[in-house]
Amino acid sequence: MSDLQCPAPKTWEAFLIGKLPAEESKPLVRHLLRRCADCSQQLAVLGAPLFRQTNFQPARLESFEFPVERGIRAALQATTGLRAARAIAQSEVWMIAELGDVPPPAPAELEGPELWWEQAGAWLAHAKKQRHEDPETTLIAALFAERSAAKLTRGAAPQGNVSDLRAEIWAEIGNARRLLGSFAEAESALGCALKAWREGTRSRRLQAWMTEILAQVMMDSRRFAEAETLLSRVLALRTDESTAADAGKTLLLLASTAGYRGDNPRAVRLLLEALPLLARDGDPQVVLFALHNLMGRVVDLGRFPFAAEMLLALRPHLETLSGATDRVKLLWVEGRIAAGLDRWSVAEHLFRGVRRRFADLGLPFHVALVTLDYGALLLRQRRTGELRLLLDEVIKTFLGLGIGREALAAVLLLQNALATERATIALVESAAREIQALEGRR
Repeated sequence: MSDLQCPAPKTWEAFLIGKLPAEESKPLVRHLLRRCADCSQQLAVLGAPLFRQTNFQPARLESFEFPVERGIRAALQATTGLRAARAIAQSEVWMIAELGDVPPPAPAELEGPELWWEQAGAWLAHAKKQRHEDPETTLIAALFAERSAAKLTRGAAPQGNVSDLRAEIWAEIGNARRLLGSFAEAESALGCALKAWREGTRSRRLQAWMTEILAQVMMDSRRFAEAETLLSRVLALRTDESTAADAGKTLLLLASTAGYRGDNPRAVRLLLEALPLLARDGDPQVVLFALHNLMGRVVDLGRFPFAAEMLLALRPHLETLSGATDRVKLLWVEGRIAAGLDRWSVAEHLFRGVRRRFADLGLPFHVALVTLDYGALLLRQRRTGELRLLLDEVIKTFLGLGIGREALAAVLLLQNALATERATIALVESAAREIQALEGRR
């Protein structure tokens, strides 16, 4: 057929209903493109019945076989699979961690990278949730997370980078081991985290988190110079606006390091530097925690009237937002302020109550620290007999817990000084710093 000839009506009809072979359809399309008015009119008449809606029924997605529809259907099926995998993973964690039950096995058709990723993520989330309250549970949850993540190969999961996930899990394992006092195992876990991080996207956020944990291991091992070097590196990684609050938390750790070394003026400067950064996080509890620490350092500097003003201003907020342990710590600071202002009977009443409450909470390090504050008060009143009895309790507790040599040695030195009537407030403060360094990791 010549492009100039108009096709017969039967040819157009075959074209419309899709029965014309592809090689015969091309000339018809070229003919229409030449804007033939007669053929356009003929097509309109022939095609009208095809577009008339009679007994209209919505088309089902399964009935489409075009590429776009097939893609949509595949995406919906994948989303459904991910939701199912996530629901199963979260229910498994809930049944094991909260109920202590063994969950039923996942459906065989869901077993695979998507489910393993979700299981690892659910256990990691549970580990993070327990991080500050129960390090043993954190460790178990993180190990479960690693068991699931180990089934994944690099790039096998659609949800994200497997190496980054494993680096974060190993960092959590390292932090939990640190909190439990297993420093060598913590360093080993952090080595695994570093290896996985190098194989992943090399996220600055993750690098900062791993380095911060290693710095805390150094602090707990009394390697303060190394801890400060590492924390300075963390600050260099947290330079943009999105990490300002995290930089503030790093400054809190640097302030703790300075405090453990007895450099309270520097600790105060670092805390003041941290406060505006922490305020950007929008979490009042973090800011109040920093202010509580600042108040304690002001007491360490002997600025008792100013510390009393801080306590008056902060107490309503701290009592509202703090947990049980922090509320007892607030009473402890109040006792230290009272002792510094020579309100000895008030201080003694507070120290006795705080010791009892810390003991009820199962916090032997805190009991030991309050005991030394109480001991300093007794020493100032020359009540050395009572102080000896208190130190005997502390030493017995430390021996039972296998406490670090430095802290135990400092308390023993104080005990010997009492025996020879050479005990001083400086010796009490030295023993307190040694125990405080241990308390900081618990």
